[in-house]
Amino acid sequence: MVKLQQTNRRIYYIHSYTPKRYWKFHREDEIYHSKLMLSYKDCIPEAIEIYTDELMQAIAQISKTITADAIGLVAVPPSKANKQSAIKESIHIITAAYTIGTFQKQYGCSKQIYDYGNLLMRYKDIPTAHEGYRPNYDEQYNSICCIRGDLSKDNIAFLILDDVTTNGISMQVCRDILIDHGVDKKSIRRLAISKTG
Repeated sequence: MVKLQQTNRRIYYIHSYTPKRYWKFHREDEIYHSKLMLSYKDCIPEAIEIYTDELMQAIAQISKTITADAIGLVAVPPSKANKQSAIKESIHIITAAYTIGTFQKQYGCSKQIYDYGNLLMRYKDIPTAHEGYRPNYDEQYNSICCIRGDLSKDNIAFLILDDVTTNGISMQVCRDILIDHGVDKKSIRRLAISKTG
């Protein structure tokens, strides 16, 4: 099973991520996951397979901290409104694996798993860190909408998923939007594949 860590904002993550501009200062084995993450972001099938498997392992572990019988998997929207999302692709694969019983047998997750990958949508592009600007909380919040009204009736826990987290603002915004739409904050968890240093 993957080894989960937590940031000081209580975001679970699996790997450390080194931005490309620092790769020259590291050995090849130290930047393996950083390189693989770029392939994942580009939706390369091999990277999708590797990280989706790791996400399933992590979700199975996190599910043991959740009292609800079901978990909705929510994707942090990409920074560009129409960009393909590897996280959404992983969510589709995970929920399909749950449907045919693979998730329960192979990973030991007894919770029901639902695809909420499209629940939060980016309707306005924001700059990305590699473009030289990191959007603040308000810019993030004002560029994402929830496609559902009252989520309090769903009676499930929510796990917000992202590929890479740095300062946790994107995931905090997504968490707050869910809370604003009726979700109990105690039933929300956050998981990123990688965290930048």
